[in-house]
Amino acid sequence: SAPGSATCVCDAGFAGDGITSCAPCPAGTFLAAGTSSCEPCSVSAGFFCPPGSFSQYSSLECKSATSSGPACQVVFTSLPVGFRPLITIEVANSDFDGSDEYVSRVLVGGQTIGTNYLASGGEQCKCDVMSKIVDAQAAPAGTVSASGELVVRLETSSMVNHCPCSAEWYLYARVSIISPAAGVKCPAGYF
Repeated sequence: SAPGSATCVCDAGFAGDGITSCAPCPAGTFLAAGTSSCEPCSVSAGFFCPPGSFSQYSSLECKSATSSGPACQVVFTSLPVGFRPLITIEVANSDFDGSDEYVSRVLVGGQTIGTNYLASGGEQCKCDVMSKIVDAQAAPAGTVSASGELVVRLETSSMVNHCPCSAEWYLYARVSIISPAAGVKCPAGYF
């Protein structure tokens, strides 16, 4: 944190209490998004995690004002081709209390990764309650486009049509990706 900050936290890739210490994560470990301690780095043979490595976290809002069967999509950009980030999706409980009110399909890069989320266990008019429907699931292979884009789309049943969040969004979701710590190729003579 900047000198004089009222609330101190360690910079990315550093662990500690943010007040008395912030040390870089040692070789072979990294700081995962949303955590405060270094974790083992799992990279392919011939690679390592240098001190200070960390995972990247990115989140986008997905929302639709369509009043019957709303759908939305988000696009993450500047990703490496072949990359398979971990995806988490949380949906606000606008109108998911009936068995015919559900997220009918989630697509990642055009591939369906799941269907019929919140067909049971959802709520109505509780936009402050976010239900996690996808939890750190790896994106399917080949879903990051040649231009480095990853498209995530949510579709709902036609009966999702009541109680819009913030008087506007019949579908509101938070889509997040986590990019694991990137390994660095070992120098010649090391493995």
